[in-house]
Amino acid sequence: MAFTRNALSKQQRCQLGRLPPHFEVGESVLAVHGSPRDDTECLLEESLEGTLTSARQSVLSTRLGSSGARVVLCGHSHVQHMARGPDGCLIVNPGSIGGPRDAGDAEIGRAETGSPHARFAVLTWRSAGLTVEMIALEYDWATVPRRAKENNRIDWARAFLGPI
Repeated sequence: MAFTRNALSKQQRCQLGRLPPHFEVGESVLAVHGSPRDDTECLLEESLEGTLTSARQSVLSTRLGSSGARVVLCGHSHVQHMARGPDGCLIVNPGSIGGPRDAGDAEIGRAETGSPHARFAVLTWRSAGLTVEMIALEYDWATVPRRAKENNRIDWARAFLGPI
């Protein structure tokens, strides 16, 4: 957090601070960072013995509350995943482009995605219903740990490629 805060200008931090905790896209899509009730809470995952695992329906129900959305877009865990919520809504975590692993996390391997691919999702409404494409994209992976080291973030370099 300190690295990110210092990389932003005061004006940029103020702009980010004015963003709402959740955003409704149309009438049926809710976008949140963590969960509708807490920006720092994973929606689709829960921690069991130090490892993130898919959240049970009872946990999803509690975390979703009464959002009423048909689709909930979430993040925070950086793990690309989607699930059907207890109320029938579709919950989509597109993954992460900028940080596919939990850099700086004390439990370094708990949210391992299996590869450093940039991950995102494309949602398309068609006459037959909603299509979700979960995409994992290759890029120049060597750049990430090099830039991390240049910015004195050995923890990020280590999290990205393992021990240095």
